[in-house]
Amino acid sequence: MASRKSNSQWPNQAQSPRGSAGAPRAGRQQQQQKKIFEPYWPVERVSEGIKRGELIVGPVRINPKNYEDAYVPLPDGKADIYVRGMADRNRALNSDVVVLLPYQYDQWRVFVEDFEDYEKAQSSSSKKARGGSGVDGGQDVDGDSDDSGPDVIFESSSDDEADGGDDKGDGAGNKTAGSTGASGSSENAASELRVSAAMQKLRVNKESCAGSSESPKVKAAEPGSKGQQSPAPGSQSQKKKFTSVSDMRQQGSPLARDLFGARTAVAAAPDAGKPGQELKGNNFVQPTGKVVYIYERKHSRAASGHVRLMPGNRNLALFAPTDSRVPRIVISMADCPKDFLERSEDYARTLFIARIQQWDETAKMPKGTLARSLGEAGEIEPQTEALLIEMDVEDQPFTEEVLQCLPTDLPWSIPASEMSYRRDFRRECVFTIDPATARDLDDAVSIEDLGNGMFEVGVHIADVSFFVKEDTALDESAGSRATSVYLVQKVVPMLPRLLCEELCSLNPDEDRLAFTVLWKINE
Repeated sequence: MASRKSNSQWPNQAQSPRGSAGAPRAGRQQQQQKKIFEPYWPVERVSEGIKRGELIVGPVRINPKNYEDAYVPLPDGKADIYVRGMADRNRALNSDVVVLLPYQYDQWRVFVEDFEDYEKAQSSSSKKARGGSGVDGGQDVDGDSDDSGPDVIFESSSDDEADGGDDKGDGAGNKTAGSTGASGSSENAASELRVSAAMQKLRVNKESCAGSSESPKVKAAEPGSKGQQSPAPGSQSQKKKFTSVSDMRQQGSPLARDLFGARTAVAAAPDAGKPGQELKGNNFVQPTGKVVYIYERKHSRAASGHVRLMPGNRNLALFAPTDSRVPRIVISMADCPKDFLERSEDYARTLFIARIQQWDETAKMPKGTLARSLGEAGEIEPQTEALLIEMDVEDQPFTEEVLQCLPTDLPWSIPASEMSYRRDFRRECVFTIDPATARDLDDAVSIEDLGNGMFEVGVHIADVSFFVKEDTALDESAGSRATSVYLVQKVVPMLPRLLCEELCSLNPDEDRLAFTVLWKINE
């Protein structure tokens, strides 16, 4: 991460020298500032928590449609823990490896819509069992046939953006059950069996609906249609309310209070609230947690976006990233173009790169610096450069130190010493399957009929290790780049072009070194 700039560039942020008269006053001002984020745990406490299994380590994924939603996978990868809001995410950015403290069971997230579907199915089943509901056996409580397909509510794209996408974690996180409990009394055990049987019936009904060839019914009219007014973006009617297990206990229906209540064996068990274990009879909850430490900063802390004036402060500017998962960044006016204060509208379509430098516990937004201007937004080259910088892809020319590691005796030929311990495939039919426009042919295949229904199949990979010696500048550069990056109009190579396009490319009619794996297979 880039080095932090001097505090003198930040108005009203000057610090008094230690022992000066201004030090107590600065301390009082700091105490008066309200902390928005919790301080990170000490390393010793984090290590102990991980050893005891109380903390979970994993990469955080932020919903690109709603930055308030984030997810961290459980160690087994079968489910996600939901991180609600920026306060619980605690300044972590997308792809950072974080240390998470799971919340207790009563603070877990409840998928209310799924529970309501289950409750409706329960009610319908009870009425049919009693035989007194007046509803025909082939109809549900709404009069729709059983095989008509599932009900689907379609939302506009503006709703998706305001809501942060599907609140059930579709595309961003997986619904999950997380904690288990030991069986309690016989009454509680029987209650669990009834719930499990009912939920199994609901799953069967959903599977049969999913297999139906008919189109789903649309229950909501298009936004803006006659008799219906679209809610304003960000309004309370658009935002889906977070519902916890505690909310369902206090405000839910009798079935909800029974299913999520403390009287059940699940909730009363000693291990309740620990993710990674299965909740019997409960598919409607997702574990939640908060970030207490950033284990590894995977995010580059760089973002592309636009700069605008900071309302009410002529000394600062506001950087708005194009990636909604990155927070807005406070920029010192000293970093902005010289005429930005007077002619900010001239830079409305200019794409900038900004880097986050610090994010204090008392600041809603991080502080950062403008790295450089890329050009007009929408043009392919500025957008490509922004993408590479955000993804931390190193696309600068190779240094002279790296280039000095390359062979200088050109044209190159295979040394005689290499032929003494390598198998020679030059007389066999070895071919690549790359397109005609490919320039780096790094793999090839071969096949030979051995007779009696047996074949020898070979896969040949260019031997880069012959040229890349360990702990050299070339080795370090290749390790840092890790891979070649292919874009629509360009390639960012992992190795200098002399290697990847010539000496390590399995070009036709040219002698090259390779690693080969052979299989003998029958017909």
